[in-house]
Amino acid sequence: MKFTELEEQEIIKRSGLVPEFVPAEVLAGVKQRYLEPHRHYHTWDHALNFLAWITKVSEESPLFEGQRHRGLSGKIAALFHDVIYDIHRGAPWNEEQSAILMIEQLGNLEGENEVSKRLILA
Repeated sequence: MKFTELEEQEIIKRSGLVPEFVPAEVLAGVKQRYLEPHRHYHTWDHALNFLAWITKVSEESPLFEGQRHRGLSGKIAALFHDVIYDIHRGAPWNEEQSAILMIEQLGNLEGENEVSKRLILA
């Protein structure tokens, strides 16, 4: 699915990630990586689609009720899951490097990054 700029902004806003958990400049860098010309499936639209789905599930599922940041680790994992994508190295290298970059860019996030890392590597 190809998103318009307005749809993209709405997905990001609805996720609640920016600016509290993901600084705008980090998001811009993530987007640039997903727009690399060698990508065909793991694109910015793919990441946005995944983020929109995780956001919807976290809003509607009783599993997330009472959580301080509903589905935060899943949303972060959706955004970063394939941010590093080297067609010659493949899995699991891409996922490992994506998780490393996520931690470098976002820090601890009250321990949420460890859950996000496990989700990326799953």
